[in-house]
Amino acid sequence: MTTDSTISTSATESSSTKHSNYLVLHKYSGFEIRDYPAILYASVLKKGRMMEAGNDGFRDLAGYIFGGNEKSQKMAMTAPVTFHLSADVEDRMEMSFTLPDGITLANAPKPDYPQVKIHEEAPVRLAVLSFSGFANNEKIEDRADQLRLLLKKDGIKWLEPCRFMAYNSPYRLFFRRNEVAFVIQN
Repeated sequence: MTTDSTISTSATESSSTKHSNYLVLHKYSGFEIRDYPAILYASVLKKGRMMEAGNDGFRDLAGYIFGGNEKSQKMAMTAPVTFHLSADVEDRMEMSFTLPDGITLANAPKPDYPQVKIHEEAPVRLAVLSFSGFANNEKIEDRADQLRLLLKKDGIKWLEPCRFMAYNSPYRLFFRRNEVAFVIQN
């Protein structure tokens, strides 16, 4: 049962980090349904569990946005950092930085690192569950299971795999924002 409908929102900025925009369609008890516009990502595919593989992926992606590209162009950090997890969380994951406004497929500088790929995701509808604190593999899987149960209870069909979205620097100790999400099946 929805508690609100058709609420427009533009994700906020915090500590000078620009957040992705989205439109909240419905707020349910415990989660939201959101529409996201097309997003341009810089991504790396890594093997292993998310938190361990994420350190390696972060270095590659940070290198790209901090000038490790054919133009030596520095780009602003944006949030969230998105992890597209495989159905088997321990197998592999794709870690993605959203590229800032003004960067397009046509003008995105070629990465110096061959493992970094630039691609655009089409607009997508997501079911999103937010949580605070520090995330780890077990907490992410627990929240993903919680979201699956809520979606099932409300009769909403979703597609695997899960996404994890992290909004804060690892150095931020309080008021951390994390989300797990699933693509909504039409």
